[in-house]
Amino acid sequence: MRIKLIKRQILDEREEQLVNKAGMESFSLMLCGSLALYMGSVAMNGGVVHYQPFLLLIAIASLYFMYRAQHLGANYYNSFSLTIWGLLAATGFLTLLIACQNFQLNHAIYHNSVFHPMFLFVILITFVIHFPFMLMVNIFLETLSKWQKKLFEKYLEELEKEG
Repeated sequence: MRIKLIKRQILDEREEQLVNKAGMESFSLMLCGSLALYMGSVAMNGGVVHYQPFLLLIAIASLYFMYRAQHLGANYYNSFSLTIWGLLAATGFLTLLIACQNFQLNHAIYHNSVFHPMFLFVILITFVIHFPFMLMVNIFLETLSKWQKKLFEKYLEELEKEG
C-alpha cells in the first residue's frame, strides 16, 4: 500500500515543467549547500554536526524556489496541498525538531531518558498544539488552489471566446 503525503493539482503541463525546473534548481542549491555545511561542520567542530544551519539552508532553498518559480511565471503556490497523512507527517517532523531541542536543553530534568513520562507528555502536547495550525495552513492552501483553478478556467473561457 502506498501512502500519498502530497496532493498535487497541476493546471497545465507547461506550469508543471516550470515548477519542476525551479524545484530542481533549488534542490541542487540545497544539496551543494548541505555538502558544504557538512564538510565544514566536520572539519571545524570535531565531527559534531548541528541541525540549525541545515534548517536555515532549507529556508533559503525554499525562498529561492518561490523566487525562481515566480521569475519563470509558474504559480507554485496552487500546485499542492497535504493529505491527512502528509499533515500528520509534517506535524510529527515539527514536533520531533522541537522535542530534540527541548531534550538538549532540559536533559537533566528528564534524567537523561527519552522515555521519561514528562518528556513523552511534552511531545504529545507539542503535537496537539501544532496540528491545528498545520491544518489551517493546509485549508488555506486548498482554498487558494480552488481559487486559482477558477481563475484559470475563466482565462481559458475568455481565450475560447476570442478565438
